[in-house]
Amino acid sequence: MKLIEGRTLAERLFRRNSPQADLPRLLRTFEQVAQTLAYAHSQGIIHRDFNPHNVMAGAFGEVQLMD
Repeated sequence: MKLIEGRTLAERLFRRNSPQADLPRLLRTFEQVAQTLAYAHSQGIIHRDFNPHNVMAGAFGEVQLMD
């Protein structure tokens, strides 16, 4: 099993000071999540528990969809 380090998207959203804080980084994260879900759907896989707690965002912008 791979060790995934970082914070969940839920943590990143909660720790923002304002809605505009860190907006470019969050938009890149959302784009990567959308691409990941689109690929999974193209393979016939449906993630039935998609939420911000299941998205890990690393320090260098890497994104992992968990569960």
